[in-house]
Amino acid sequence: MNKQEFVNRIAIKTGETKKSVSTQVDTFLETLREVLIEENKIQFIGEWSMEVIPTKERKGRNPATSEEIIIPAGKRLKFKSGKTFDTEVLGK
Repeated sequence: MNKQEFVNRIAIKTGETKKSVSTQVDTFLETLREVLIEENKIQFIGEWSMEVIPTKERKGRNPATSEEIIIPAGKRLKFKSGKTFDTEVLGK
């Protein structure tokens, strides 16, 4: 499902216009990014959480040349589903 299909589904469920829903979805995504940048974590209890976690510098290998390389330290996004989310989506 792409963003437009997602917006259409919400518009049908809520009776709001697609333009209004699209604005709300854009605002949600923008706010999600801001929170992750500022606070590194967001949590919807029972649903899911996202957290920015640091990664350490590590050794790797260039698959084309088999040359050993150093992969610099950085960040990655960790997603964890909650109990309600797991139950409904995954059937756990």
